[in-house]
Amino acid sequence: MLHQHFNTAPEPARYLAVALGSLRYPFTADKRRVFMGMDVSVKDGGCQIEYEHQDPRIHAIYLEELAKHGVPSGMGKFIDERPYAKAPA
Repeated sequence: MLHQHFNTAPEPARYLAVALGSLRYPFTADKRRVFMGMDVSVKDGGCQIEYEHQDPRIHAIYLEELAKHGVPSGMGKFIDERPYAKAPA
């Protein structure tokens, strides 16, 4: 299972993950299974989707939502956003 976090507010956001156990301190059999971590690309057998591999519709929706809130994207330093930006009407 995969999930993502998106912040369309002008202020930075911090996300707190709360769960019973972790990879470092496993409390359940699922957590004790040996697998590559959350920060390893799915292309390498992990659970993380890199920006360049995500469905392009995701980033386009994100840019639209930022525009609705008048917030500039800071993702340009990580991904070329030109293909996802809508042409001005």
